[in-house]
Amino acid sequence: GMHPPIGLFHASEQNAFNLADDLIEPFRLLVDLHVAKNPAFTEGDLAPQDKAALVALLNVDVGMPQGKMSALSAIEYAVESLARLFEQGDSELELPTLIGLHAHRLEC
Repeated sequence: GMHPPIGLFHASEQNAFNLADDLIEPFRLLVDLHVAKNPAFTEGDLAPQDKAALVALLNVDVGMPQGKMSALSAIEYAVESLARLFEQGDSELELPTLIGLHAHRLEC
């Protein structure tokens, strides 16, 4: 299995989750874009609606090699991709591309 303190790029000896930090790093752009579009968001403490807006970013669409999906699903795909890379020697890590801050719509 994977050992969380051993990261791909993060290497702090005091961080027990370097690998998790590496895997979540590509998704930081969602938070950065949200904060850039909401400048008042950076002033003072986070109100409950601000916290809810951050959690809602998990349901924003991102682009993945499999197509458009929620950030939450894309995180799972990225982790599975890393596991395949180690276990089967797959050549590419599947990571998201930012396509805006649009909520993911489930298709029925």
